[in-house]
Amino acid sequence: MGPLLSLPTCRLTGLLLGGLAAAAALSGCGSRCIEEYKELRLEAPYNAYFQGRPAQASYYSTPAIPARSSTGLTDSYPGVGVNIGGGYDDQPEGYNCLSFRSQSRGLDYGASLYGYSLKFNVVQYPDGPRLFVKDFSRDNPGGTRFHYRFRTGEVSEIEFRDPSSGYVKSGLRPEVRELTALTVGGRTYAPVWRLTNPYLAGQGRATAATVLYFSPEFGLVRFEQRDGTVWDLTP
Repeated sequence: MGPLLSLPTCRLTGLLLGGLAAAAALSGCGSRCIEEYKELRLEAPYNAYFQGRPAQASYYSTPAIPARSSTGLTDSYPGVGVNIGGGYDDQPEGYNCLSFRSQSRGLDYGASLYGYSLKFNVVQYPDGPRLFVKDFSRDNPGGTRFHYRFRTGEVSEIEFRDPSSGYVKSGLRPEVRELTALTVGGRTYAPVWRLTNPYLAGQGRATAATVLYFSPEFGLVRFEQRDGTVWDLTP
C-alpha cells in the first residue's frame, strides 16, 4: 500500500475499489481530486542570475539604465529591477492533480525611444531551468517569444503574436550561444549569452532588436537592431 499513497486522491480511490466501482470513481475524478502543489526552487547558478541589478522594489525607485547607440542616439530604461518569486508568467503546466509553483528571476526593459520592451525570465522547470525571452511592440505586430533549456541546449520555435489568432509558430528557431566574454563601453562581462531572433531579422521593423546580448549577472548589455544600429547599455 505504500506506493499508492503518493497518488492523487481520485486515482487512489479508483484503484482501491476496483471493477465497476473504480470506473465510477474515476469518472468523477475532477470533482474528487485533491489538488497538490510542488515548489520548484531555482538551482545554482541560475538562482543568482541578475544579482548585479537591484531587486524590484518600485518602478520609480529603481535607477534607470542609460543606453547609447552606434548612431549617437541616447535612451534610458527605467525601473529595471529583478522580479523575484513564483509568479504566473512562464510557469510549467501541471498534470492530473499536481500543480507547480516555480521560482523565477526576471528583468523587464522598456525603451523610451521606440516604445517596445524586452523581457528575460529564468524559471525552474521539473526538467531543469529555462530562459524565456519576449519582446513586445506596437508595430511587430505585437511581439515574439521563445525559450531555451539550459540543461539540454534545446530552443523552442519562435512564436509571433497575431492580432486575431494570438501566438503563432513561425517555423524558425533562435540561435543561442554562450560567449566567453564581451566588452561593452570599456567594461568586460563574462560570460555573455548571445540570442539571435531570425523571425525579427526577416519580418521585424527596422528598429526591431534582432540580436540580444545579456550577462547572467547584469542582464542586457547590448542589442543589435534589424537596420544594423547597435545599442550599448550601462547597467
